[in-house]
Amino acid sequence: MRYTENMMEVLTEILRNLFRGMAYTWEAPKLFGWFHCTMSAAMILAAIVLYRHDLSLTAEKKKKRLFTAGAVLAVSEVWKQLFLWFNVSKEVYSWWYFPFQLCSMPMYLCLLLPLCRREMETAVLRFLGSCGIFAAVCALAFPVDMLRIWPLLTLHGFLWHGIMIYTGLIALSLCPVRKWQDHSHTVLLLLVLACAAEIINSQITVPCTGCSYCTEGCPQNIPIPKYFSLYNEDMREDLEEKGWTINFTNYENLAGRFGKASDCVACGQCESVCPQ
Repeated sequence: MRYTENMMEVLTEILRNLFRGMAYTWEAPKLFGWFHCTMSAAMILAAIVLYRHDLSLTAEKKKKRLFTAGAVLAVSEVWKQLFLWFNVSKEVYSWWYFPFQLCSMPMYLCLLLPLCRREMETAVLRFLGSCGIFAAVCALAFPVDMLRIWPLLTLHGFLWHGIMIYTGLIALSLCPVRKWQDHSHTVLLLLVLACAAEIINSQITVPCTGCSYCTEGCPQNIPIPKYFSLYNEDMREDLEEKGWTINFTNYENLAGRFGKASDCVACGQCESVCPQ
């Protein structure tokens, strides 16, 4: 047992150093600035070019392309979660980042596609070709939550939505939509996923993305996103029964290095820059 604990500590330290080494920063790109417009156009163009290249493939090979795309998205999501854990939330998990938004669905659906049959496969393909493309284009058009101070995290967001457009186009080539009635199963799938997402989101008391825009000009040096994350975690616990959680200690540790929540002077600076 002690050996296993030591190995976990060593592995954690290796990952911590690796991911913190990736956390170099830049000035966050401006919404509708040259970087935003260039990257969005490049992702859409790349998705179309790759789709045109694969258009002549057989149906089975196209489905394998979709599964591969899902695997790539899954690996990149693991990277993102580790990056957020070590660099953004400082090893306090924020449920806000749990990957179950509309833009996360293609990852799951592409991986599950080989298990789907008949109507379910049709619903998945049409979901990717309609909701998936729509969500990706909207995200690229207005990527408020993607324009981060960490360039690797910003690039990850643009690449993710470029892959979404590609999977949507391939899905449409496999199962084209000819009339509105074709979306009946897709709508049902969307409702099921939306209900699941609502259940997850209901566990988040304060919807904070951890972008840290609010901390840059805070006169009291209060780590607002970190305190929100601790608060959200505690709201998921039965505090009346437990009376104490590890987050009390985490808060005390943070308060020893930064401003306390009670130090807030209500200047409104954080509210003026919050994208939520």
